Amino acid sequence: MAVLARRGKKDFSILGRGASQASNPRVVGFSNASRAIHDAVKLAFKDAGIPFTKVGFLAAGISGAGRDEEKNTLQIALASLAGKVIISTDASLVLEEGLMEGWGIAVISGTGSIVLGKNQQGESFRAGGWGSVLGDEGSGYALGMGALKLLTHFADGREKQSPLQDKILAHLGIVHATEIVALLHEDKLDKSMIANLAIEVLHAHGLGDMYASSLINDQAGQLASCVGAVHKQMNLKDEMVPLTLAGSLICKSDVFRQAFLEHLQILDIKVGLLTLVHEPALGALRLALS
Repeated sequence: MAVLARRGKKDFSILGRGASQASNPRVVGFSNASRAIHDAVKLAFKDAGIPFTKVGFLAAGISGAGRDEEKNTLQIALASLAGKVIISTDASLVLEEGLMEGWGIAVISGTGSIVLGKNQQGESFRAGGWGSVLGDEGSGYALGMGALKLLTHFADGREKQSPLQDKILAHLGIVHATEIVALLHEDKLDKSMIANLAIEVLHAHGLGDMYASSLINDQAGQLASCVGAVHKQMNLKDEMVPLTLAGSLICKSDVFRQAFLEHLQILDIKVGLLTLVHEPALGALRLALS
């Protein structure tokens, strides 16, 4: 998502928005990532009814662009869009937009997941964010993969069949779990498609499916444990901590968010100001202003 804005004396006014394809360079490659950002920016100009022109500042928060070499590559690729290009991670935008008190813990739970912390001295901390192979606990992808694994258990007879099985099969457009293998090997089931299965898990939970409920509770607990790790790194002890949440799963699903907050209570983490960030791109504007 690109947001075009005009800078004022103290804040900014939004002129237009533009959405394009995925821009994680580790997933789609740097060429496709650059093209997606260019397209989103041009669509934001179109939405504003303004002819495209080079802007003064471009701040981009991009998943998969946390290392200096990745940032440098993207800065070069996006130089034609702005006089100054600032590259940061998508997670840093959540910190910028959501931590109203200037410090606290930010949780992103969408397709992937990560937990970041920032103390009152400006020091940063993190847990999770290891990607779909090694981590992404408490994400849509983790819920989706959990559902796929359960589907194989249903097929083997290791678990009793439940409404979740039918929902996953219907969502994938297949009639038997054995067809999953072909989908994976033929690259017809990518990370975002697996993450979308979280919708079916949540629906099955609403029908009283115990497997779906167990998946939600388990992943909410794992995400909370990442918060616990950052909380410990920050040495917060009994302090009330401002908490910012972002990402489609934790922001849009009351069920998942409530399970997550209950696990924080179990860990004795005291939440102060709770903020939901529905548009992290606004953090990029604040980053540009700073």
